[in-house]
Amino acid sequence: MIKYFFILFIFFTLSCENDSSLEKNSQKKVKTEALLTTSDIESIKFKDYLLDQNAKVLASEWKSYQTLNQEVEHIKQLNFSFFKKEDDVFNATFKEFQTNIPEKLNSQPIKARSLVLETHMFRLKDELGFKKKLYKSDLKYIKEILVALSNLNLQINKKLEKEAQIIIKPY
Repeated sequence: MIKYFFILFIFFTLSCENDSSLEKNSQKKVKTEALLTTSDIESIKFKDYLLDQNAKVLASEWKSYQTLNQEVEHIKQLNFSFFKKEDDVFNATFKEFQTNIPEKLNSQPIKARSLVLETHMFRLKDELGFKKKLYKSDLKYIKEILVALSNLNLQINKKLEKEAQIIIKPY
């Protein structure tokens, strides 16, 4: 019986030492994870669509679009002050963004793209709420926002291009 207790005692002491070494390894891993830099954001590969001249004129009337476009530029510089504002201000910006779409741009595809952009902005806000700093592993959240804004720009350009076409229908 004493042999069993002795063997169990040795087994438990050895297993406790293994747990502490695992904790040390995981702490080293957390410390070695690199912080996000502006060069990381610049190295993101995606198709960045810009607004054409006609779209810029219409988008200049859409103040909340201008605000969000500026905030995306701030994100590229790792300035996340917009996301740290009061929740009421943040939510009001997106409510205004959805409701004040200019009449010429007010269509389902543009509303859908703006909703996607809003969703990704909220995801990044939530991620910043959990963490104080973003790491390279969080680059996907920023890429999603950049792609969503680019797709919104593309959709605006497509809508205006389609309206500019004169299609003669045969009778």
